[in-house]
Amino acid sequence: MKRWRRVAATVVVGALLLFAVRAFVGDVYAVRSASMEPCLHGGQDGEWVLVRYGVRREPRRFDLVVFERPGEPAPIVKRVLGLPGESLQLVEGDLWIDGQRLPADAQRPPWVLLFDSGKQPLSAWFDFKPEPFGPWRRGWAPLAEGSLAPPPPPPAAPDEPWRLEALALLPGDNAGLMFFDQEATTGYLDGSGRSVAQPIEASDLALEVELCATQVARRGELRLRLLEKGDFFQARLCLNAEGPIEVLLEREPGSAGQPADLLARGELPRSLFGALPSQPDPSFAAELSAPPAGPWVHLAFENRDDHLRLRLDGREVLSARYEQNRPYPGILPPGRQSVGPRAAFGGAGVQAAFRGVRLWRDQQWLSSSVHGPHGSATRLTLGPDEFFVAGDNSFDSTDSRYFGPIPRRALLGRPLAVCWPPSRWRRL
Repeated sequence: MKRWRRVAATVVVGALLLFAVRAFVGDVYAVRSASMEPCLHGGQDGEWVLVRYGVRREPRRFDLVVFERPGEPAPIVKRVLGLPGESLQLVEGDLWIDGQRLPADAQRPPWVLLFDSGKQPLSAWFDFKPEPFGPWRRGWAPLAEGSLAPPPPPPAAPDEPWRLEALALLPGDNAGLMFFDQEATTGYLDGSGRSVAQPIEASDLALEVELCATQVARRGELRLRLLEKGDFFQARLCLNAEGPIEVLLEREPGSAGQPADLLARGELPRSLFGALPSQPDPSFAAELSAPPAGPWVHLAFENRDDHLRLRLDGREVLSARYEQNRPYPGILPPGRQSVGPRAAFGGAGVQAAFRGVRLWRDQQWLSSSVHGPHGSATRLTLGPDEFFVAGDNSFDSTDSRYFGPIPRRALLGRPLAVCWPPSRWRRL
């Protein structure tokens, strides 16, 4: 009997502790919908989040919050966009506060991953194009492969590392770029690495690559390019035979015959790329061979809210602002305001290996009145105890654009982590 009494007492104490935790500390809630994709996975096999009750500090912009709403069977998780007393607008997917777009250094939600060469075949998403048509060769192979003549078939495994080798046979202006040329949607990669498309367009992008330059002509260049609503931006790293590496951020012309705008200029030491042999004899470029092991350099080129940044190995090397979009002539289809996400990487007069190619898009919120009475570009002024919340998956989210601001008293707490399933555990 004593044994059963101890078991019963343990069960009762455990139940009381669980009740106390759920009543006063926090609880676990299921994510019921796909409105927060890709931040949180919902649906039948959705994630469960651990939520701490109470708001110990004032919610900040872009915090995740859990709240109750009359008529909803369970609490809802969304992201805070507007704070008490602010005047808020959603303009072409961007957030404006008190009549101004958020500054470039303001806190923002994380980028959304569109493409990852570690999970998707690079050759299926990127297409090689000479610019202009010039004597280029290219080939695809795993990193351990040797000669690329003739180019071997793509690797069978989708997670196998990829290498692109491209070499301009003649030094000069001939260039070759790998273009991300997919349907103009704000798709994303889910937790399993599957590409999910959505029928809305993205504009602000970030492109990151790892590269290893192995041969450089006298005028060799590495290039990263982004397209914003038909407006071209390009980062060029001029790998001259001698002296420092010249770095340029450029904007393509807005009208025929107008030279490209130089937004920023800088220099980098040549030691970052190791020894780069010059190539005085163009005929030598007829043979492509595997690159040596390193040095590998990580480059990231991003365009976010009219602000360009170029990072090298995590360090910002150049940045520049521009005032407004100026679409390149002949790019926009009739009746369209954007061509959707576009990016490219490559070079001229250089042989280089590329890996770790990733393309990210900025978070955006649809601002059409079709998506709710509070989703238009008209200003909405929040009360002293009101918050404006929205889902990351803007196309499939019922949020403050529909039901308006939520009162402070409706807030239950903040999600701390995904606790189920165990394979998806992560802090939020």
